[in-house]
Parts: sequence; C-alpha cells; structure tokens
Amino acid sequence: MFWRYWSAMTVSNVGTAVTTVALPLVAVSTLHASAFEVSLLTAATYLAWAVIGLPAGVIVRRLPLRATQVAMDLVVRWPSGRSPSPGGSGS
Repeated sequence: MFWRYWSAMTVSNVGTAVTTVALPLVAVSTLHASAFEVSLLTAATYLAWAVIGLPAGVIVRRLPLRATQVAMDLVVRWPSGRSPSPGGSGS
C-alpha cells in the first residue's frame, strides 16, 4: 500500500513541477503573453494557495486522508486536461 501511495504522490509532484514550468512557456509561445501577464499567471497560483488552501486545510483535516488526497488530486488535474494544448484545435 505504501508503494502505491508513494508512486501516486511522486507522479502528482512531477506533474505539478512540469505545469509550473510549462504553463508560463505555453502562455508566452502560444498565447503571446507579455512578461506582466506571465507574472500575473504565476502570482495567481500562489494567491489561490493562500486564499483557498489555508482555510481549506482546517476543514479537510476532519476528513479521511487517503480519499481526500485522491479526490483533490483529480480536482487539481481536471483544469490541466481541459486547457488548450499547443498542437490542439484551440484558437
């Protein structure tokens, strides 16, 4: 059971790291975002953590750990799967 949990967390952390690098690059190359817009995009990720993550931690602490982690990982990945890709049909 530990290895499954450890593997899932490793994949999740790698995905987060790739998104941290790839999202600004896609914004610049595909959407032709300015430096200011890219900085706003990066700041929004930290602002979301502060506004939503900190208060949610108090609530989530009362829920079952494993089910909550799996559910939240799916919630985090859902927007990434819906965003336009550089080779996609999005305009």
